[in-house]
Amino acid sequence: KAHLRRLKARTLDGLWRAVGDICDLFEPDECRNYFKAAGYAHD
Repeated sequence: KAHLRRLKARTLDGLWRAVGDICDLFEPDECRNYFKAAGYAHD
């Protein structure tokens, strides 16, 4: 959320671009671990 707030996207297209930019900040393993810790991952 903090990254989205910092980018201040004001349109739907801008929001999707911001999400794409933010995705580049994290490694796949980091994302997988986050979802697993949150209880969303399956075994």
